[in-house]
Amino acid sequence: MWLLNLKLRMISRTLLRIKAMHVAFSYHNNPCEDLTFYENELQKSLDRYYDLYIAFFTILFTIQRHAVDITEIRRRKFTATPEERNPNMRFINNRVINDLMKNKEIESASRFNPIIWEEYPEIIRKIYNSLVETDVYKDYMENPMDSYSNDKQIVYYIYEILLPENIDIFSVLEDKSIFWNDDVEFVLSMNHRTIQRMKESKSANNKLMPMYKTHDDEVFVKKLLQKALLQANQYDKLIAGILNNWELERMAIIDRVILHLAITEFLEFESIPLPVTMDEYIEIAKYYSTEKSPTFINGLLERIVDQLQRDNKISKLKSTKKKIERS
Repeated sequence: MWLLNLKLRMISRTLLRIKAMHVAFSYHNNPCEDLTFYENELQKSLDRYYDLYIAFFTILFTIQRHAVDITEIRRRKFTATPEERNPNMRFINNRVINDLMKNKEIESASRFNPIIWEEYPEIIRKIYNSLVETDVYKDYMENPMDSYSNDKQIVYYIYEILLPENIDIFSVLEDKSIFWNDDVEFVLSMNHRTIQRMKESKSANNKLMPMYKTHDDEVFVKKLLQKALLQANQYDKLIAGILNNWELERMAIIDRVILHLAITEFLEFESIPLPVTMDEYIEIAKYYSTEKSPTFINGLLERIVDQLQRDNKISKLKSTKKKIERS
């Protein structure tokens, strides 16, 4: 899947475009004159994204605490086996999870997080039971080498396999926030990248990813949405003039929204090369629109660029002709 192949660090430009697309789609389905409402919706969506990033750290803590509880119950049994009286504590002592648990950024952010995983003991129990039954977990627990790197590997496995495959988690997320429908894969990639960057020497002082890579990204997404909504009628006239034997009203709303955002980038962002914008929105169309939409949008974008260039409306920095901006 396209989303799974993304290499994400902070909230990527790709995700920012998708967030803007969702809000713009909502606007065109239920338009109102108060653009501030939609700008606030965009910010809420981004805030909820970061909440989910934090929640996928705190779920690790809850799974580990469940392991502690199970271990203690088994240890205190009257008929406890030698293995139960002297359990393997490697997962409970996982240094990566413990460093995250002591992290002040997570501690502060989690106080206001909409998800308290302790309220879903059955989900936590299922995740833990699934984990301990895997060969990956057994190999981790029995590995003679006890290292920070190995502690990371079991966390990667939880993020890459166990959580994405747990349907119950998706039900919880859907109930908590409508903004999380398409965020899980992006967020888990961000959690994964955070773990990759962690160093044992920094302990609880390992840094989390910021919401935006730079201030420019924050400016980018807000301007992208604002201009796309304000200029929607003008963009529709441009599109209608290029369409052959096709009425604009017959076009899917999502395709019009994608075109509006792409045109906004063509006209408003000098530092973003034309090929980058075109590639991004064609890929977004593959995931969010119909099977034929990417080809349709690709052809339209090429003709729109030609028209805008003939009208001398596109201004790009010279450096963008040679350098492709990382999105």
